Amino acid sequence: MIALKRTSGPATPVVTTDEVKQYGRISNSAQDSMLSDLITSATAEVEELTNRALITQTWSYIIGGFPGVAIRLPKSPLQEVDSIRYTDHNGDLQTVDPEIYQVSTAREPGEIRLKPGCQWPTVDHTSAEPVTITYLVGYGESGLEVPQKIRQAIIALVVYWYDNGLEAAVPVGIRRALDNYQVFYEI
Repeated sequence: MIALKRTSGPATPVVTTDEVKQYGRISNSAQDSMLSDLITSATAEVEELTNRALITQTWSYIIGGFPGVAIRLPKSPLQEVDSIRYTDHNGDLQTVDPEIYQVSTAREPGEIRLKPGCQWPTVDHTSAEPVTITYLVGYGESGLEVPQKIRQAIIALVVYWYDNGLEAAVPVGIRRALDNYQVFYEI
């Protein structure tokens, strides 16, 4: 059993309606609400294409047990691991002692590694959620912390959808601009 869910979303958008309006030469403020919705949709699309969280978010990764020495976490960039909780053989919820593992935020995707000489606790595999890892991902609290090329791709996609409709596929040029930011991970 593997599940991934966002438990808290970004507090601010990656780009502003003013940035989109300037890029797209849109002067009509009556469209601000629609542009805001398009920013949300374009951000979600870019996050999905790159397997990244852009603005700080909290995610829970639920797995059926401890897979070995390392656990690779979906979504990048990893900021920190908040907790690793598991259901023990008595059916009680426990928290793994952070002293037995180390977190690599430099790797993409981020990784939790068991320290040498340590072992993961025994898990009740019949539990609905045997192991839940809660962690923060994203470039930071502000859109200005997101790489400029990603921000430009979002702005270009918003303007493209504004001109062509939300059903229009993501243009190849925008996809190519994001190629170097893709993180490959399979759940």
